[in-house]
This record gives sequence, structure tokens and C-alpha cells, in this order.
Amino acid sequence: MISKHLKIKGQYWTDSLTLVSGCSPVSEGCAHCWSAGMASRFDWGKPYAKNGKWTGKVEPNYKALEKLEKRVGSERKLKPRVFCIWNDLLYPQIPCDFQLRVLHAMYYLEQDVFLILTKRPEEIENSAFCQGPFEDTELPNIYIGVSVESQKHIHRIDQLIKNWPGKKFVSIEPCLGAVDLSPEQLAELNQVIIGCESGANRRQPPDMKYLHSMLWQCSKMAVPVFLKQWDMYGKFRKMPKFDGHTYDQLTWSKTLTQEVPKGDTG
Repeated sequence: MISKHLKIKGQYWTDSLTLVSGCSPVSEGCAHCWSAGMASRFDWGKPYAKNGKWTGKVEPNYKALEKLEKRVGSERKLKPRVFCIWNDLLYPQIPCDFQLRVLHAMYYLEQDVFLILTKRPEEIENSAFCQGPFEDTELPNIYIGVSVESQKHIHRIDQLIKNWPGKKFVSIEPCLGAVDLSPEQLAELNQVIIGCESGANRRQPPDMKYLHSMLWQCSKMAVPVFLKQWDMYGKFRKMPKFDGHTYDQLTWSKTLTQEVPKGDTG
């Protein structure tokens, strides 16, 4: 069960944190990048994005990191949060010492959950996540996930499994083609997110039969599924019902239930 606020929003996190400024496209799923579109709208984002496209300039965001570190030092009792990290913390230009400071903060904020999404899982083994003081440390509140927009990029899941021993998730968003998840892959995953592309220029998702197949594959292996959004017979819907069910399962839902008022079963 998750909060009504998140159900309305169709989100699977409570807060976003831009620890990396800028990015660059790596595959067709990047064509209509939401983050690039947002960055190009504001003055702070102009060096990194223009007309909804990344310029290729990438830098660690130390101000955002300091905000996270300030949360570590807070003397107040903090409400648990689920942070979704923008942009790609595993981008090759992000120095290991910055990643290490991020890991230190996340490690001590054990009441929070951190979702790190990447299209570059091959960089994990060369990052601070697998080297240095945290190499053999269990990090139960950190999930690393990969974006897989079509079967063409299914290898990202295998690279994630190979390189990251911790908790893992897959985001099939934007779903631009059929994705066939093997039982071996699903056995290693803690969560699957599914969603069609959003925005004014969104591309059509694959046939509904492929959505049915993905949901069935996950159900068979008892992997939680969050169906974020989909084009339902020509109408864009957030958290739609499919076959009479709303797929709002989240493995980190115990943190999200902190948002639900006492006695509220919605």
C-alpha cells in the first residue's frame, strides 16, 4: 500500500535529487528525455541542455550533495523518504571521490531509500560502489536500476547483475518495444517499473499483448511490478488498471507507507 499522493502522481519515489548536472544520450530511449527538457527551461540548466537536448556538459552537483549531507547531520527526527537520483551517477565523468561522498551520506541515512538509475551498468565495477571502503559493505537502502526501453538493450540487466551485488531494479520506461525478461534475470531483480513514454511528443508503446506478457512474466516469478503509465486504447493513463488490477507493488513500500495517515487504507 502506498500513499494517495504517490498514486495520483504515478510516482514511485517521494523526492528527486539532482546529484549530477547534465548527461548525454546513449540510446533511443533518450530521444525525448524529460530531465533534459526540464533543465533547458531554467537558467541553472542552460549550460547542460538546450531546446530539450543535452549539450554533453556533465558535472557533479556539489550543492545537491551538501543538501544530502546536511540531512545526515540533522538533529531532528526525519521522516523516511524515497529519493530518486538524477541524472546518471555512474556517468564516466563523475569522479569516484564524489561518488564516495554520496555513498557515505546514503549509508548513514538508513531510514531513507535511494534509487539510482543508469543506462551505463558497465561503469559500476569501476565506480566507488564496487571499490574502496564500501566494496564489501551491505547497503540495504540503495537500489541500482537500469533503463531498458526494448529488447535491444536487455544486456543492461545482465551487466547490472554481474556488477552490482546489492538490490536491483529495472525501469522499462519509456517502453518502446517488447521486452522479454528471462526467469534467470527476474530471479535477481527486486523490482520492475513499466511505463510508456510521456509528454507531448510521446511515441506509441508496443501492442498491449506485450504489456500483458511483461506483467505475466513478473507475476510468475513473484517480482513486484509498478505500472507507472500506459496508453490505454488511445488514452494516456497514470497507474491504469489492466485486466482489472492496478499494479502498484513496490518492494520499498514500507518506507512509502510512512506517508499514509493513520487509519487510511487507500
